[in-house]
Amino acid sequence: MKIGLIAQIVGIDMNNHKMQEKHNRLAIIMQKYGEHYPKKHGTWVRYKLIGNIYLTMDSWNKAIHVTRNAEFDNRWTGFSGDDIAYLGIDFGGYEPHVEEKILDNILNKISTSY
Repeated sequence: MKIGLIAQIVGIDMNNHKMQEKHNRLAIIMQKYGEHYPKKHGTWVRYKLIGNIYLTMDSWNKAIHVTRNAEFDNRWTGFSGDDIAYLGIDFGGYEPHVEEKILDNILNKISTSY
């Protein structure tokens, strides 16, 4: 029984690690190709996904959102618009907020657009 539990825990950790790698790959693409706006620590980053849908990110903690009509608001709050989804954050530990297939779909979409 203990071996099964350990395998299950390791499996969860490995899946979380794969998602963290995907999240970081998305953050790198956004840093490289996105529009940058000033903030106190790091920058606000906006990457056009499709139409009026953007990926928005705080470069300091890699918190990534999917936002409709993302307009730069100010250096303190970042972007205004409608928050569609919160993808996750990687700041002292990765916290995913969506299923892995959603990250995969976004990465597939943007890897064909640059």
